[in-house]
Amino acid sequence: MRQEIVNIYQFNELEEAAKEKARQWYRNGDYIYTDGITESFEETVRERGLELSGKHPVSWSLGYCQSDYVGIDAEASVELIHRMIEADVSDRDMRWFKRLVDVFDITATTSHHHYYGQRFEVEVLAPGQYPGPIQKLADRIHAVLEQAWERYVRDLCHDLMKYGYAEIEYQSADEQVDESIICNEYEFTEDGARW
Repeated sequence: MRQEIVNIYQFNELEEAAKEKARQWYRNGDYIYTDGITESFEETVRERGLELSGKHPVSWSLGYCQSDYVGIDAEASVELIHRMIEADVSDRDMRWFKRLVDVFDITATTSHHHYYGQRFEVEVLAPGQYPGPIQKLADRIHAVLEQAWERYVRDLCHDLMKYGYAEIEYQSADEQVDESIICNEYEFTEDGARW
């Protein structure tokens, strides 16, 4: 029979090199608070005037690699649709457009599908055919809205990615990692290996 005695240390008791090894163990684990990041993303999407849809309306992967993405499943509110194109059409066209949205139920939706990357499907749905004289205006508004919506969604996802990277950096900083290790009372061997 062989018996070994191992000294077990709290994080604060480790030498600096061992602390760095303990930090690496923590960072390589699954300790980033991803639920909090997802909740922040969802809140931001709602604040920007979108109605989330689907079982997982926001998905993301931010690992500093080529396939990083933030994707959302959402629909624009009527108010957001109005705001998105106001700058792109005349006042007269805007009055007609507001009538079209109210009468013909024009909607703007986006969904995400990813496989090693991000892809958006942007649709503007206008059920039925418009009556003769306003068909040309409806087609123009449709084109303007489609461009504005895609730009809006891409800008929103870009903003969410920037926030996500900043949050991951914050949670991975030495100070935050040290605090989490100490609060969770993880123990280590003398060289910083997890016990």
